[in-house]
Amino acid sequence: MAWPLKYRPQKFEDLALRDVREQLLKLVKVGSVPQVFLFAGPKGSGKTSTSRIISSVLNKELDEVEHQKIFSGNSFIVNELDAASNRGIDDIRLLKERVSLPPQLGSKAVYILDEAHMLTREAFNALLKLLEEPPEHAVFILATTELHKIPDTIISRANLIKFRKALDEELKEVLERILHQEKIDFEDQAIDEVIGRSGGSFRDAVKLLETVARGEKKLSVASLEVLGSLSIKEELKLLVNAVISKDEMKLVQVIKTLRDNGEDEKYVYQMLLDLLHNDLMKSLGIEEGEAQFAQKVSLFLLDNLIDLPVNDSSRIAFLSLEVRLLDLVLKAKERSGGSSGSVKSIKKNLQPIIKQATVKKNTPQIEVQSVSDLNDLSDVADVVRSTIKSPSPLSDFRSDNLVDPSDDDMVDLSGVWEEFLKAIEEQNLTLAAIMKSSKLIPEESGISKVGVYYKFHKLQLEQQKQLSILQNCAQEVAGGMPRFEFVVIPQEVGTVSVQEVVPSLEKDVSEALL
Repeated sequence: MAWPLKYRPQKFEDLALRDVREQLLKLVKVGSVPQVFLFAGPKGSGKTSTSRIISSVLNKELDEVEHQKIFSGNSFIVNELDAASNRGIDDIRLLKERVSLPPQLGSKAVYILDEAHMLTREAFNALLKLLEEPPEHAVFILATTELHKIPDTIISRANLIKFRKALDEELKEVLERILHQEKIDFEDQAIDEVIGRSGGSFRDAVKLLETVARGEKKLSVASLEVLGSLSIKEELKLLVNAVISKDEMKLVQVIKTLRDNGEDEKYVYQMLLDLLHNDLMKSLGIEEGEAQFAQKVSLFLLDNLIDLPVNDSSRIAFLSLEVRLLDLVLKAKERSGGSSGSVKSIKKNLQPIIKQATVKKNTPQIEVQSVSDLNDLSDVADVVRSTIKSPSPLSDFRSDNLVDPSDDDMVDLSGVWEEFLKAIEEQNLTLAAIMKSSKLIPEESGISKVGVYYKFHKLQLEQQKQLSILQNCAQEVAGGMPRFEFVVIPQEVGTVSVQEVVPSLEKDVSEALL
């Protein structure tokens, strides 16, 4: 049996998410289990496992065979429905007919609606009536990865339990318990590597562990060769240090190693951001441990990498990351007077890449046969960027993509700002979080100027998708469609502003790369 099934938790005490475990144990202790649950959280966080545990607890009079059928998903008293495939009003009507029949075994029939946010509006309305007065023998568990898409009317009638990504220590506890039961010794570093690649998912962590440990007597770092690089964190530290020391040769070598090892580009990019963010938290004293990089270095790199386009279909892996970091390093060297030979050296290291790249544009067609055709760094960057299939991060908010309301539609949001934020929250929680951390700046021109504290927030707000939501919400609460302007404003961190700590590329980049 596969390990994710073999070691699926079968009682509340086995649940690794402590807050979820405590909520459910409290409900059982007081003897009041709701008839409607809403489980919200990321994939692999235990929503389905918890649903089956509840089903088992509610039918404790069943024998062991029937309980195992519940945990394997083969029980007739537990009905698991995929709302993505059964999302219409007719599907909910059929469900209502089934719910009216009491279970042939056990005392409670449990209905699990996975990906419940996929239901149509009409289906939600039909489901609402069922949830308001459910039959005594029926229990409903709605599971979703996108809570913001569930109507408030449904949420208000359910017992909401929020799941989250697992903490490293919670994953470690689960993986070590499995290895002990399988009688497999292990190295802590190997466990940490599996955890780092799991993305906070219990299911993914157990699947990875089975891949590298099953049949082994000991799980070691060497056992992880099947997953690729054995020291991805160390490689990323080398990469950051190459940027700090302005060593473009070393930078290219590290990227080449990642490329040659066949590392997953999205995984490496996420790990790099995690490394920089964790180091920043340590430097601020929010997390324990000693920071490896200067605070302004972590801030500067996060600010310049947060909007990096990562595209699996790029003809050359890690090309966008390589170009962005080289651009930072070479600009820093030029500003510090160390630019002599920089373009020459980078041409030499990019020669294999340029040979692979035939740059084609609509009119005219350009073919680059040799780096000798390139005059300076900007030429090199232009050619290399052209080999990336993903669009520029600026392409989503070019001026011709932005909605340009007429002057007649201009409205003042200052008097309805709180209502405006609430309307956004109903549409998109992430966007609402950014707007709540922003500041409306009064403007006599009628333009709604919004100040944000980070450049990547400005980039996000200027994207057409987000801008459309803002304008629709403004139309809803103010009766007009304002013209938005987003600017980065200083934010105080102690006595030093973020703009002082995070130098822009127009300033002396070398000050950030110590």
